[in-house]
Amino acid sequence: PEKQWEKGILTLYACRKRVDVIPEVTRQMFADVMSEFTVVDENHFTITLQDTTIMYFSITAHSDENYAQAKGMANYFSQAPLANQQVKEAALTQMQLFNCIIGIQFLVDDNEERTKRLINSIYKIAQELTAFILHPTMALYRPDGKLVISIDGRSDLEEFYPQANSSLLDKDIEESPVDIE
Repeated sequence: PEKQWEKGILTLYACRKRVDVIPEVTRQMFADVMSEFTVVDENHFTITLQDTTIMYFSITAHSDENYAQAKGMANYFSQAPLANQQVKEAALTQMQLFNCIIGIQFLVDDNEERTKRLINSIYKIAQELTAFILHPTMALYRPDGKLVISIDGRSDLEEFYPQANSSLLDKDIEESPVDIE
């Protein structure tokens, strides 16, 4: 019988300035299972895995579309019946800060070991990028696997504070003689 493949989709959401590092970070995290890395354009790249399936990556950053999607996401999750209001409010604030979205499409089959390895690599990317992972079940996770918030009101956290990548603090200014001394 022929293998039955299904589409897997995970989306990473980050709050960061530098997005040019995303393809290289991704390449490093999949180095042990990929056979080819292809940059399609500045916002798209693919990874051909050793089993010949292809993972598709799409980046949007610092655009009106991002901000609209982040606001929509926060509005959607505001309906979640989460009892812990501190976690809920912080999660909604976090969502409104997202300025970088990385869509990831890949194929999954009944090989749970393979699926787990791919998802673990995606979580490692999230760790490197200070990103959060949205599952199709409308559940948002931290890179450590802890559930921040789900639409049905679940969370693994007792408290949560919004996070951003330190690249947001980078300034594009020249050093003055005082800085150098």
